[in-house]
Amino acid sequence: MGMLRIHCDYCGQAWEVYHRDEWNGDSARTCPHCFSEIDPATWEKVVAAFAEMSDANIELAKDHAQTHGALFWVDYLEDYTFQDRQAETLTDIQNSLEDLRQLIQAPEAPMFVYDRAE
Repeated sequence: MGMLRIHCDYCGQAWEVYHRDEWNGDSARTCPHCFSEIDPATWEKVVAAFAEMSDANIELAKDHAQTHGALFWVDYLEDYTFQDRQAETLTDIQNSLEDLRQLIQAPEAPMFVYDRAE
């Protein structure tokens, strides 16, 4: 069974709501640390999305049990850290690797230059 980990930007804390918990009341959508609440209409969308992900994982487990194939499951993790970062192209990655290779093959070149002005 799944669970949601909800992060509150207001207080910086997080809490979990498990599949077995009561989802319709206010307690599941209320931060237990600062008592900020998720809007009820938005909460309904969160619950619907959670139910869809849970159903998808149940179907994946059923497929595994019926076909004896590989077991898969799906997690959704939001990445707020790099939202503004543009995707690197293959050429950018190859150039970075080439720069690193050249740096490694040139051990006589100083890797760090310290300017100790005393």
